[in-house]
Amino acid sequence: TVTRVNTVSFEGKKIIVHLDEKQCQQCIVNTLSMVGEYSKTLQSKKISATIICIVPLKMQDILKINEQIDGLSDIIIVSDVDNKFLKLNKLEKYTNKFHSFLLDNSNKVLLIGDPIHYENVRSLYNKRLVFK
Repeated sequence: TVTRVNTVSFEGKKIIVHLDEKQCQQCIVNTLSMVGEYSKTLQSKKISATIICIVPLKMQDILKINEQIDGLSDIIIVSDVDNKFLKLNKLEKYTNKFHSFLLDNSNKVLLIGDPIHYENVRSLYNKRLVFK
């Protein structure tokens, strides 16, 4: 459960993937699996980013999913059944249409779009991640 998570406390650029309550649990599992693959790709290219997935699941469900999916150990998964994360970080205005965004060190939104499902957006994220 989110009590006080602030993305500024994470060094470097951050990729936020917000999965909302409109998605079924299997869709969340599938997306987290794809996030794990994306994380491995970034690591293999020596591209540094903190990936934070915000999910509308209870912690025990997250732990079960974490056991099922390879590659999630380097991803921060936040249980947020009340959407507190977005409010605390003043990011809720971006999630009506978009559920993923790239933040800089001070939480400035650099890019908006889904790098997990769309190759062209992933390419933009990767270019921006290597740009200092």
